[in-house]
Amino acid sequence: MKTILTFCLYCCLQLLSLCIHAQETNTCDCLVLMDPNFSGKTELYDDKGNITKYVEHNFRYEDFIVFRLKEDNDSLFKVTARYSLVKGGVSKGWIKKSAQIGTYLTSYSGNIAIYSEPSKKSNKSTIPEWTNQLVQVSACKSNWVKISLWQKGKLYIGWIPPETQCANPYTTCN
Repeated sequence: MKTILTFCLYCCLQLLSLCIHAQETNTCDCLVLMDPNFSGKTELYDDKGNITKYVEHNFRYEDFIVFRLKEDNDSLFKVTARYSLVKGGVSKGWIKKSAQIGTYLTSYSGNIAIYSEPSKKSNKSTIPEWTNQLVQVSACKSNWVKISLWQKGKLYIGWIPPETQCANPYTTCN
């Protein structure tokens, strides 16, 4: 009986630990953008999960939505949203992580370094013969973003430093 109670207590503590860490947040300060080809709307949520606003590109004036990432948890980014050209109109809230949230890389061609952790001291791998495209951002920590992309039939997932990020819908930043 004592063994069963000990096992049940252990299981409860493990579940509690999972719940606590499931919504663990990272603070960050990174600029990303909504895919310039995305014609839909993105919902902004308040801290309670209520939709407060929808943001969308202004295709008529070619003014695109960019986000300043402030926090990151398992499924959401806390952001400040604004248009890339028109000043003002800042909105704050949470957005769902999606394939439409990303960045460009600062190089049109050549090899791009990605890291296993948000640190240049971590393991480094290279994306060879890079072709410029929007890459999905799935996480942020400090001023680094975690990206994922398909290149020549291979999936690459890793962290890129701020000098490799380009959240400008009009130029490649190189």
